[in-house]
Amino acid sequence: MEIKEITTYESFLQLHADWNRLLENAGTNNVFMTFEWQKSWWECFGKDKRLRILILKETDGITAIAPLCHSANKLFNRIILIGGHRADYNDFIIRKDNKCNYNILLNYIHGMTNDWDEILLENIPENSDLFDIIKDERKRFFFKIEKIDTCPYISIGNEQSHILKQLAKKDSVRRKIKQLRKAGNLKFRHLSDKKEAEESLGSLIRGYSKRYHPRSGGEKLQLELLFHKKLLQNMDSINGVKFSTLDLNGERIAQHFGFSYNNVYYWVRPSFNEDYSRYSPGLVILNFMIEYAVNEGFQEFDFLRGSEAFKLRFANKERVVMTVRLYKNYKKYLYISSLIKLKQLFDSLRHYRLKQT
Repeated sequence: MEIKEITTYESFLQLHADWNRLLENAGTNNVFMTFEWQKSWWECFGKDKRLRILILKETDGITAIAPLCHSANKLFNRIILIGGHRADYNDFIIRKDNKCNYNILLNYIHGMTNDWDEILLENIPENSDLFDIIKDERKRFFFKIEKIDTCPYISIGNEQSHILKQLAKKDSVRRKIKQLRKAGNLKFRHLSDKKEAEESLGSLIRGYSKRYHPRSGGEKLQLELLFHKKLLQNMDSINGVKFSTLDLNGERIAQHFGFSYNNVYYWVRPSFNEDYSRYSPGLVILNFMIEYAVNEGFQEFDFLRGSEAFKLRFANKERVVMTVRLYKNYKKYLYISSLIKLKQLFDSLRHYRLKQT
């Protein structure tokens, strides 16, 4: 048994097959932890960071991966999971029948004494085995665990007919669909051509940013567009990425960029044409997407982080995601916490001054 550190992009690429093979049998298994998603994130957002992936190798191959990297931080040395806060779910990749490998990796991390001040593990699902293991690590670490967000979702399972009946009862959405069909030819579909999907990305990202991040500048928009193009390139654009569209008389009135993975349909990036807002095209395309997921045999439709009203309108369950912060001792925690609070105060004052000028 040995732990090896992966610190170069070239070595990271060589993990592809072993990474996804291990993930298939991991306790936490979702699209954000796939090699393809994490590679896409790294290629776009990893320029100011350093890889520090830990792999546990045994006689039967790689049995655990801690997908870590050093985050750029001028105040202190922080290690995070690849994907950071962007990954709605994240974790170490640990085979579900061997959760003691968490202990082995944490023991190694504890020994990296001069390499970090804080380990920040964001968006860990509440059912992760990590939380049971952390309780056994009180002698090694001082840690803080806090709830970050909830993720509403539709548990489909064997309730297909019930869920379809519930959708049919949502009269306001049905009225909008009826109005749109009266207005002309209404067509919902998933793009299967990668070139068409790439050509559609620009309008989707601009529409999404205008609605959800209106202050986004040109550079940030370009980075978002690049990230989604990387996802199309690195993932299977037909089976991995689900790019859905809603057209009326040949005009695009709504679209959505999401994922299909492990029998879960992930709701990620929606956009709609504001000229048609009276028809609620965002809700209409969502209705069609849920129907598609149910009819195609998906076990879950996941809305991911955030308890917005429209999500709760459809969801029948929710899961909590947590953040774990590890420190070498209580004094280090107090020191880092003070630095973070001072930075937040400084940023608030700077923002206030900018508003006054």
